Amino acid sequence: MKNYRYDPDKLKFVEDEKDEMKEFGKWFLYVCMTIFTLWSMYFIWLVANKPARRSEPKQSSGKMIVRHPLLYAVTGTYYNAEAGQCDDRPTETADGSQISLSKLRSGAVRWVALSRDLLKRWGGHFDYGDTIHVWHHNTMLSGRWVVRDCMNRRFKRRIDFLVDSRKVFPGLSHGVLISNSEIKIK
Repeated sequence: MKNYRYDPDKLKFVEDEKDEMKEFGKWFLYVCMTIFTLWSMYFIWLVANKPARRSEPKQSSGKMIVRHPLLYAVTGTYYNAEAGQCDDRPTETADGSQISLSKLRSGAVRWVALSRDLLKRWGGHFDYGDTIHVWHHNTMLSGRWVVRDCMNRRFKRRIDFLVDSRKVFPGLSHGVLISNSEIKIK
């Protein structure tokens, strides 16, 4: 195979005297280095973007194991199962659970509503039926609560505690911490 190059002194193309094997060797080395570089970049990308571990809790011999605990600082409010604070069916939650007012009065029911940005349905990490752990300096708020309801879409990073209308609860609580697992906070 003859190679030609342009010679500006002669103003025409002239036959190139280069060794064809040297040219092939350079081309082959270039191709090998390119392939090696691409494979290296792909391997680095695979290591950097390996799939994240699942954060859903697993049940094992009666204990809940959470691989990656989530912790959110939210604002806490409270609501009652009344038509003025809910829709036209105040004893039914968003997940279809029925509120027993007698169990609510006795404290056997500890249910909460979360803002939509915290619920899985709208891209959050919590789902209906999840047990969440709440920390606050007010002991009435601290403890385990079950997610059963959702709040209006205008609220962000909020938790709404379902309480009996006869109990006195704090109106607005800032700095409420919620998590999907029990974490010791000092």
